[in-house]
Amino acid sequence: MIGIHNATLYHSMASDFGPVTDGSGQVFTRFRSASGWGDVGQVLGGGFGHVTSAAIVAQPAAIHVFFIAEAGGRYRLWHTVRFSGGGGSWRAPRDVFAQSGLASNGSVDSFRVVSAGFCPTFGATDWNAQNSELLIALIGGPNVHGVGTVRVVSTPQFWAPGVFGVYSPLAPLPPLPPGVNNFLFIPRNVVITARPFRDDAVPPP
Repeated sequence: MIGIHNATLYHSMASDFGPVTDGSGQVFTRFRSASGWGDVGQVLGGGFGHVTSAAIVAQPAAIHVFFIAEAGGRYRLWHTVRFSGGGGSWRAPRDVFAQSGLASNGSVDSFRVVSAGFCPTFGATDWNAQNSELLIALIGGPNVHGVGTVRVVSTPQFWAPGVFGVYSPLAPLPPLPPGVNNFLFIPRNVVITARPFRDDAVPPP
């Protein structure tokens, strides 16, 4: 679990999922233990500034954490991973904007919201263990009300001249249809989901 309080990002873990009995004798299942809240920025070395938004994505033995932080009027998107092994070790954070070619020293354009999730590899007809990748969605940037995406792949590749790595350049979503008043359509949040079946798949019974 992650949470933001006073511009600081915190992380906690729930465990020991199983049956419990409430005061009226009803039995239900829940996590029976939870850790205290730890300061993620402090664990990673600090110096990130004010955290404005964060997202978490789980894998069987690790969690990916993305967070937007503002420092000195510049915005950065950070990506770190917490592994279940080694007592819960954290991977050194990566500056996504710098590695994707967007802004080597942070963006002067503000980013307000980040979301992330696993999706089929771009162009795949279905979703399986061999063609899964992370997708990041962001609100803000050069178009303060725009939504942009960044792909996170497992094998580094060339995306554009001078951009090589696992993060694609920021790609804006298509503009609104003609006639839609852009000043009235202001996204407040963004969520990533994916369907794990083909476009022509037979509906379940």
